[in-house]
Amino acid sequence: MKVDKVDIHLQKISSDIEHIKEITSKMEQHLEKLNGRVRANESKISMIFGVGIVSGIIFSGFITFLLIA
Repeated sequence: MKVDKVDIHLQKISSDIEHIKEITSKMEQHLEKLNGRVRANESKISMIFGVGIVSGIIFSGFITFLLIA
């Protein structure tokens, strides 16, 4: 009698653990997808930042040239 209850309880726990593993796997896949998007956006932001710096240097050089001349 008691052994049956223990077996039923163990089966339920095992089922719960399998469900948790499935959900965790889905979350990991979604996280990988989000990380890919973040990585792509970071590289685009870095490119825009670089263009801004170069534009600022060129603009500063031009203004300096006008002030000296």
